[in-house]
Formats: sequence, C-alpha cells, structure tokens
Amino acid sequence: MKRSVLQFLALALFLAACKEDGPIDDGRATDQVDSKAAAYANTALDDTPEDDEFFRVYADSQSYQFSGICVGCKVENPEKAIGRNLDDYSTLKIGLGVLGKVQQTLLFPDQGTIKLAIEIGTDDIPLTVELLKGITIETVNDGKSNNDAKAIDASILKIGSNTPTRATILLYPDYYKEYDGVKITLDGGLLILNGGLRVYGAYFLDHQYSECGNLIPEDPVAYYGMGGFNSPTMVCGGGARNLDARWEEFKFSARFPEIGETMTMSFWAKINGSIIIRAYGMEILLNPTNGSITRKGIKKNIGYATFGEMSFFKIVCARQTIYKDIVEIRVNAGRPDIAEFATSKFDSGLETETIALSKAEIDEFVIHDKIISPKTEYALRCIHGMNQLGCSKPTVASAKRM
Repeated sequence: MKRSVLQFLALALFLAACKEDGPIDDGRATDQVDSKAAAYANTALDDTPEDDEFFRVYADSQSYQFSGICVGCKVENPEKAIGRNLDDYSTLKIGLGVLGKVQQTLLFPDQGTIKLAIEIGTDDIPLTVELLKGITIETVNDGKSNNDAKAIDASILKIGSNTPTRATILLYPDYYKEYDGVKITLDGGLLILNGGLRVYGAYFLDHQYSECGNLIPEDPVAYYGMGGFNSPTMVCGGGARNLDARWEEFKFSARFPEIGETMTMSFWAKINGSIIIRAYGMEILLNPTNGSITRKGIKKNIGYATFGEMSFFKIVCARQTIYKDIVEIRVNAGRPDIAEFATSKFDSGLETETIALSKAEIDEFVIHDKIISPKTEYALRCIHGMNQLGCSKPTVASAKRM
C-alpha cells in the first residue's frame, strides 16, 4: 500500500513538472508553436548566430565552378557548406594574382524573399573588410542571377566579437525579388586572402521581422519599415512624415509584389490632414471626414470617425463574386467601410508605388497575399505596445468582417 501511494505521488509530481515545463501533446500543438513564436518576437536575423533555430531554412544543395585562367583553383569539401551543421565548412581556394574566379552556389529547398545570412571564416587570420574585398555575393532564382551582386563591405559584414576569424554576411534582397540560392565568388585579381575562404553555411528565416525585431505573423509577401524616409521614431524605427499642409510624395524603393484577387495592406498612420496611397490600380484617399477609393476610373466615397491619433489601418481587397470585388477599410478595430467594384486583377501597372502625405505620418506598411486572420490582425495592432482598444486579448467578433 505504501509503495502504491509513493508511486501515485511520484506520478503527480511528474505531471506537475510537465505542466510547468510545457504542454503535453494533447492537441494544443498550435498554441505551443504560437508561444514559441511570441517568445522569439524580439529576435532578428541581425542577431546571428543566436537567432531562433526554429525559423531557419538552410541551404541543402550546392554547386561550384571556375572561370578564367584559374590554375590551382579548387573547392575543398564542397558538400560541407550545406545543412544545419555550422561547425564544418567548404574551403574556396585561389592563387594570389590569378586572373580567374572561384564560385560556390548554395541552394535552398524553398524560396526566400527576406534577408539571409552566409557564415564564413578563415583558418587563423582575423577578418576585415579589406581582406575580403575580392569577394562578391549575389542571390539567384531558378538558376538565374537576380543581378544584385554586392562586394563585401562594412554594411553587410558582421565579424564575431569573440571569434574574429568568423563572420556573418547579411544580405537584404529587394522584397519583390525571390531567391532560392546565393552565389559566393572569389576574384583572384582582387583577393588578398591566403589560406582560402571557409564557407560554413547559409540560411534565411522563413518569417519576416519588423525593424524593431518583432515577428510579423502569417508570412507577409512584403514589409516596408519606412525607415529610409525622413522622420524620427514613430511606431517602429523611422517612418514617413509631412506635417505641412502641402502634399509631399514618398516613393517606395522597390515595387510591390504582384497580387491576384486577394490581399491585405496594413499600416500605422496619424492623419490630421490626408494620405493618398497609389498602389494596385487604386488611389485610396484617407482623411477624417471624406475619404474615397478610386479604381479603373470609378470613385467610391467612404467615411469614418476622426482618427487624429496614431491608428492601425487594415485594407482588405477580395473577390466576392465573379462580378464583384470588395475593398474594405478598417481603422483600429472599429466599423469597416466597404466599397464595391467590378472584378479585375489588383495590379498597379506602376513602376513605383507612392504615398502622398499632407499633415500626416505613416509607418510599418505590410502586405499579405490573403485576408489576414483575426489573430493576425490582433497581433499587428498590438505587437508594438501601442495604446490600442482590445489589446488585452484577441476577440474574433471584433476583428472579423468578411
């Protein structure tokens, strides 16, 4: 009897410990993953190699080649530059002054659209930008170059503080350029690196992070932090701001990705005057009293409550029937405004999308190629700790419309 009691107590203690350490597999796997995502919400790729293993996509195949007069050029252990093991490596070797090139291309199992990391190193020589000036990096897609080759400089090279013989190269491809590989090229005419270049591996994160390091949920197809524009910190990093009544136009550095019949655009804005968004064949005028949406020459008026404070905007574009498209605008978690148009593809046809501001500011512009879920809308509204109504917990009823 005493043994049974002790066994029962041991089992109870074991179950209590399991409950504290994490959920048992009882159908709550989604919640468990969501909790892990939240735990790493402040982790960015810039923190390599300490960023979250959970989100990494590693190169899983490779190829290499030589060009020009490349006597003595070789790639040792090429297969060790792929996979999750960042302790072994391939070595790219080329003679000093040789008029040739050595290239190794690392290929990923999936396409990426956001920044990626290449882990490199030397045998015993501390790395510097000058030492690596004969190396270029470029992304490729379906065997073709994305024409974004970049020489190593201080903006993309992060040398290990404790291991100066190792470094991480961080690339920031344009958001509309997909890639499935990265090519590393050593130019013998420029390289001053003895002993060869070690390539430990390459990977990207399959989730997008904001400029603040917050995880943006539901895999957006594009994210524009607006940090390249002219304002101080707003919601997250810099944004676009014009406090004057005269219009000022801001052009995005890269085209918006192609979208079919459904998408969601979301952003933060403070509007005391007006904002005009020109994208995807639409001109969207936002102001506190008499906004409008114009598409294919058809203008539909919209109206909503005044929003002179920093607010969260969600614009949903969706095919409702074979004859009718819906464009819905929601401010914070309030009442939506809806405009109906004849069906057509949401395609801007513009070389560069623009935003025009008059006594307004905008930040954190995100595009999804789907109608985002209520959970994602809640996360986008509440991720930056803004004083948002309903941010204590998500409510499907308040966020769901279509």
